[in-house]
Amino acid sequence: MILTLLPKNLAKPGFSFVAGKGGDECKECRFFKTCVENLKPGRIYTVFSVRNIE
Repeated sequence: MILTLLPKNLAKPGFSFVAGKGGDECKECRFFKTCVENLKPGRIYTVFSVRNIE
């Protein structure tokens, strides 16, 4: 299982997305390792569950 971050409007079980490589601004973000680094660009990922963290 891979944990990543998605906007609330996309974080729905069953939603599939194609991972990108992240923009230049992503590399400076404190969430880079969780959000982008573990994803392989071009690969399709599907949301299985959502954690409500605010």
